[in-house]
Amino acid sequence: MKNYKLYNKKNQAGMTLIELTVVLLVLIGLAGLLIPYVSGFVQKTHDSTGTNNLARLNGNFARFQNEYMRDPDNLESLINGTTGALTSGPCSGGAEAANLVYCNMMNTGFWTPTALNGQMVMSLNAAGIQNVLDNDPDTANATFESTLPTPRQLATTGFVATVAAVSTAGTGTFNNTIAGHLADAFGGQPQEYDNSDGTVDGTDNCYAYVGFGVGDGNEMIGRTMNNAPIHFASRGDMGPVNRYNRFVVVYKVDSSNTSPCSTGTDRAKFIGSAMSMMSMAGHLWGVGHSAGHSYENIASN
Repeated sequence: MKNYKLYNKKNQAGMTLIELTVVLLVLIGLAGLLIPYVSGFVQKTHDSTGTNNLARLNGNFARFQNEYMRDPDNLESLINGTTGALTSGPCSGGAEAANLVYCNMMNTGFWTPTALNGQMVMSLNAAGIQNVLDNDPDTANATFESTLPTPRQLATTGFVATVAAVSTAGTGTFNNTIAGHLADAFGGQPQEYDNSDGTVDGTDNCYAYVGFGVGDGNEMIGRTMNNAPIHFASRGDMGPVNRYNRFVVVYKVDSSNTSPCSTGTDRAKFIGSAMSMMSMAGHLWGVGHSAGHSYENIASN
């Protein structure tokens, strides 16, 4: 027995330094192969989640419209409801003033603060949109605590956020008009989003394209959705605490009934949901553009 035990002890040797080095080199090589795949997988998952949430949100609005014969009330206005008091960060240096685009948006350049007129109020009211929740520039959480507590009734003394003309050079297909911005965001041709008399010069301003945030205070909660979805930015400094990560929706709103515009009042029309991201995105991202971007990422990987 003594000899047997001694024999086993002598043969219980560990890995040699050469063997350990070879194993480490193999692991490092595998890691080098897997890292690009994993990073690509994360990006694909991020893109597909955003696209899926956009499609589901469009479905939530359609279902609400079908069941209640109107659009949901108490959407977020994307407008500072009061003048903030912060001295640093995105809500300072003038951006915190009341009636400006919500200063915690990832990029305020996609929007223009616009004073409501009577035609716009009637158009929104005809769709069932009578109240909005204004955004709070002094909040400590830009997304989950983004609004003031009391809804604001839409009236000609108030403001809304309308889609702005943006330069789409290098990131889009069309020129820097409102119609071109919408075509890049939601698909189709600029003429489909024209706000004038059949041209895309935008001089007649028959319609405005108004944006709202979809937060947990809207009327769909408990009816056609349980919680409002969040678009999580890929950059940590643009996360939901620091910047507004809610999805937004765009409505085509009648803004004039003088010639050459329609003499009646058109009900506000739901265009679609979108992600309002950083300026490098170039424009709002609707489901069509987001799906196309996802396929491009899949093909490149």
